[in-house]
Formats: sequence, C-alpha cells, structure tokens
Amino acid sequence: MGSSVMETQSWGGFSDDLRRASELFGAMDKTNLRILLMLSASPLSTRELARRLGTAESHVSERIKRLANEGLVRSEGWVRLNGRNLKLYSATLRSIRVDFKPESFMLTLQREGAAKDTNIFLAPYMRYDPPKLRYKVVGRRAERVVIGGSRGAVVVWGVAGIGKTSLVASWAARLRKNGTMVFWHTLRPGDSFTSVCTKLTQLFPEHKRSEVLEAMARCVEEGRFDGLIDEVIRLLGGFKGAIVFDDYHVCSG
Repeated sequence: MGSSVMETQSWGGFSDDLRRASELFGAMDKTNLRILLMLSASPLSTRELARRLGTAESHVSERIKRLANEGLVRSEGWVRLNGRNLKLYSATLRSIRVDFKPESFMLTLQREGAAKDTNIFLAPYMRYDPPKLRYKVVGRRAERVVIGGSRGAVVVWGVAGIGKTSLVASWAARLRKNGTMVFWHTLRPGDSFTSVCTKLTQLFPEHKRSEVLEAMARCVEEGRFDGLIDEVIRLLGGFKGAIVFDDYHVCSG
C-alpha cells in the first residue's frame, strides 16, 4: 500500500464544466424554452416576443440578456419597423443532447454556424480534490522535506495504517492554500486506464480534451493504448501543480 506523488498552469476542468452546465440548465425554464423556439423560427424583437408571450417587454429583455450571456441567442442588428428602431434576436442553438452513462453524463450543444459541437462532460467520479483531514498531522519532518523539495516523482510507501495518505494530504492542503493546483485520484479495483485518463483530461485545454477523448474511443475499439499514453504524458508537460495517485498498490497488469 502506498501513495505516489508527481510534481509537474491549470486550465480549470471539472469545476468550470459544472458551472457551465448548471448555468445552462438554470436558463432552460418554460418561458426561455418558448423564447428559443420562437427565435429558432425567425429573428424577433423583444417587443414582439413580449406580445406573443403576453408579458412586459422589460421582463423579456432580462431573459434575452441571460440567454445571450449563455451563448444561446445573438443579435441580428437593428431594423426600422412601424416607425420604431428595433433590435432583432435569433437563436444560435440548434439542439442540446444529454447522454447518460455509468457515473457520468455529457451535454452536447449544436450551434448554428459552429464547425464543431460543444461537449460538457460531468461526473461525480471526476472530482479531484484531496481528501480532507480529520486531524492535524504531526511529525514526519524528514518525509515532508523530501516530498516538498522534489521536482520529479516521489513514491511514499510503508505498512498499512502508518499514515501515508494523511501525510501526503497534509502536504497537498498546504499547496492548495498557497494557490497551487493539486489533482488527486484514489485508485480503485474498478478503475481502468481509460477511466483514469478521462479524469486527467480535466487538466488539458478544452480543445485538447476533446482530442484525447476521441483518441481514447478509437484506442478502446482497436485495443491499443501505446500512442494514447504518450499523448497524455506530452500534454501533462504543461501542467504546473501536483498530481497524486493514492493506493497505487491496487494497480495490476
């Protein structure tokens, strides 16, 4: 039993996707869905939308502003109608698909004029926060010096229950307090190479994340992972923070 520590800019990841998904779902109430449906048929002004909805134009304007902030509608410019200058809006979103999978789900957004779909991947399993300590770790000064001073891989080993996880978690807590990102994964018997790599993709820029996920799907079909391993290692070269794998003894094969 043991913990391995590898010290290696963060681009966000799970928390960013979770925020985006929450905001998108929050914008999808009944009235906003009606607005999107009408705007997908033809560009309309807030005045016309308010007339069709039977509500105040100021109320519609607030909703349009939120939908625009989410990238779901866009301005089509000003037109002169019935002696008034009116700004027209249209829907940018063609569809939203939700794919539910074991321990995760993916939102796929198809937008007008976009070359590629936007994918938002979410899973509770994808959280990478270090475990919270229930008590203060004392001693282990020599071990702390070794872990804190390393710029490469460190393996922490010892008999079960000696405090390896607590030692590394206390070190990780200090790093996070100082603003350093820590990626933590506790290995489980049900883990696979692809599941761990999927979790690691949260450390990549969004466009690279999609590339790796697509490459991973191909590797699963072909049963070959050598090229994927090299690509993941290459992309991790730009990550500045700490990566921790706990309980690496469960790895086999």
